[in-house]
Amino acid sequence: MEGAIAALAGTADWASERSSWLAERSAFGTLLPCWHLSYLLAMPWTTLASAVVGALIATASAALLDRSRWRREQDDRLISARRLLYSEYLACLSQARNDFRSLARNQTVGPIERESSARDSLAPCYGVRYQMSITAASNVFVASEDAFRRLRDVRDLAAAGTLAGDEAYSGGRAENEVALTRLRDAMRLDLGADREPTVAR
Repeated sequence: MEGAIAALAGTADWASERSSWLAERSAFGTLLPCWHLSYLLAMPWTTLASAVVGALIATASAALLDRSRWRREQDDRLISARRLLYSEYLACLSQARNDFRSLARNQTVGPIERESSARDSLAPCYGVRYQMSITAASNVFVASEDAFRRLRDVRDLAAAGTLAGDEAYSGGRAENEVALTRLRDAMRLDLGADREPTVAR
């Protein structure tokens, strides 16, 4: 009887120990997957964050490049438009100036015809002058107005019958030439005509 009781007691102790071991193993088994899962979850989020940051940097860089390219194209179009306008304005002033010189050398033209011819010669320049006021650079526009006024003075002299050999006409042409030189210099500066070309490396 005592042997049976001892055997049962041993069995009970063994069962208690086994239950305690299973509980410890269960707790350790629960902690291990949780730690492993958090470690695995941390890795993809770090990678994802790096990818998002990289994408944002790439997008911002592309946007800056597009903006810079757009501004460069706008500047190129503006320079091209100004180059054509400046050439047209200079050609118009030059043509009118030559007409006034021919008129001042012609002594057979009557007063009415002379005045009408002088005014008609300068008339085409007015339209280009208005275009200069909205498209030309500010310093170029100021110089263009001065050149136009000096040429208009020459027109008035030719229309009044002043001949090419007169001192007044020679002085008016000289002032117009100085104004034209300032205008051409301002145009070259605005267009970057004296700038050294960039050599690709």
